[in-house]
Amino acid sequence: MKTYIAISLLLFPIVCYSGQTDTIKVTRNNNAIEIAQQRADTISVINPQTYKQGKRVIRHSPIPLTLNGINIFFDERNNNFILKAASTQIQECIQSVFKNIKDELPAGSYSYQLPDIVIDINGKVAYYSTNAFTASAEVLLTEKQYNTINIVFEKALNELELVPMIIDGEKTPFRLSISEYIRLAQ
Repeated sequence: MKTYIAISLLLFPIVCYSGQTDTIKVTRNNNAIEIAQQRADTISVINPQTYKQGKRVIRHSPIPLTLNGINIFFDERNNNFILKAASTQIQECIQSVFKNIKDELPAGSYSYQLPDIVIDINGKVAYYSTNAFTASAEVLLTEKQYNTINIVFEKALNELELVPMIIDGEKTPFRLSISEYIRLAQ
């Protein structure tokens, strides 16, 4: 019994201080979203060539927790038919936008990443991280081009109509993680 208490007391600080988060409230498209902002972690790394030890800061993506006071459903594996259908529909939307703007883009690699897209109880996109469009380092886009592209993607996502998630007879908001990549050659 004494050993159990001693081990419990030793592990107590680890349990209490690991994975600390701060929550913020954001309003977007008339929706109130509560988001967990995870604090950055600092880890020690060793360079395999020089064997010198260094530190690296790992930043975590914000995690939407509630939408208008309702818990947001999330399943990493997308084992649900509604999640798979929504994921496919969003990916097709992003691919369609890439197809429409590809003539305006210089050669290079592009991505559109939505690690936290939230669909509301009516099947509409309610929230996602801003500036989801990125280009590889060799691509030079003006700020105007970059903003125009983000507006085109935002408009396309806001026009989507997805099947709402129903859990135990109640419509429930849900979250997906979507990434699309495209490589344009000359």
